[in-house]
Amino acid sequence: MDKKRHSRLPSIRGRILSAFLAFGLAIVVLVAFAMTVADQMTNVAFMLALVLFLAGLLSWHLASALTREVRVLARAVRDAEEAPPQPIPPSSFIPETSEIQELALSLQEYAWRTRTLTAAALDDAQACRARASENTSILSEFMYYIAHVLRTPVNAIRWTVESLKNEETGTVTEAQRELLDKLEYSTVKLASVADELQDAFIVLRGDALHLRPAPCDITRVIDEVVGTWAVPLRRKNLKVVWRHPSKALPQLNADEHRIAQVLNILIDNAIKYSSQGSTISIRVQAIDKNPPSEVAKQCAVPPGTGRCMVVAVSDQGIGIPRAEASSLFRPFFRGAKARELWVDGKGLGLTLARAIVSTHGGQIWFSSRPGKGTGVHFSIPLDGTDRVRPAEG
Repeated sequence: MDKKRHSRLPSIRGRILSAFLAFGLAIVVLVAFAMTVADQMTNVAFMLALVLFLAGLLSWHLASALTREVRVLARAVRDAEEAPPQPIPPSSFIPETSEIQELALSLQEYAWRTRTLTAAALDDAQACRARASENTSILSEFMYYIAHVLRTPVNAIRWTVESLKNEETGTVTEAQRELLDKLEYSTVKLASVADELQDAFIVLRGDALHLRPAPCDITRVIDEVVGTWAVPLRRKNLKVVWRHPSKALPQLNADEHRIAQVLNILIDNAIKYSSQGSTISIRVQAIDKNPPSEVAKQCAVPPGTGRCMVVAVSDQGIGIPRAEASSLFRPFFRGAKARELWVDGKGLGLTLARAIVSTHGGQIWFSSRPGKGTGVHFSIPLDGTDRVRPAEG
């Protein structure tokens, strides 16, 4: 659009004035004509009708003329959001008044500035993502290395404790055995933290977790995992309700170590967020493709879940507010209540648990009521082994 035409264009005010002058002149001519051909009463009626008709015609013409170009510009602004973006104003747009031309030039400049700022913002966002990805990669490598280095001394401590408990170097008193039990628990906990850190940062890097699927008895796995938590359960006077199902359950094709890892994460969280003397419940149930409504409600099974094994760990702890529900499985997320109560945690456990379950082809979800407790459920498919991605090599 040529800016030089600005001085040659009439203004909207001038167009309105010209229209009304023409309208007045037309009325004078028509009134003079009517007075020569008709009597007085007919003149009055005819003049009124003529004035109303001409006023309506003039109003319609002015409204259409004055808003036509504005509508074109408005349509151009809407079209500018499409891909590829359209120019503002359109290349075929020719303004008829100086005000419309000024508006079009302002919109053109505004669109140019907006596109320039948007492009700059996208470039900055891309650079920030690149830097964040690089920093995350460096942090992941560092933590992976730290976790790997921790394993050697931790394993040495564990072997030493086991030798002492087995009285290979001499008799152990009851008081010493109790101290050794605490030391053994701490070393096992530290070893599991090292393993969890390594696996979590594998997930954060976007790499696949390695699985070694094999026939797996889920009830035996739960028995073994629950047994390892006897000391912390006793410290908080917590009761675990875990009863074997009345009917034999089908075997899973899963990595037993990884399933135990998920259970350890869920039980650890349940212990951390449970109050003294409360109860932790563990349930397991085989679910058909179309389970009865009461079974689906009891297990809180998401719609579309196929034939699977569902394991649930429920506590009577602080619960999860609705506002934090969408962030529960996000890396490094800690709830406001957990931070307020200074509950120990890294914010990686549930992220790792979801990755393990997903790699098995299953799902993980939760149900919670603030102040009443939380139940975390996960499913492992029973319909075939092709969903499980085994370790390479």
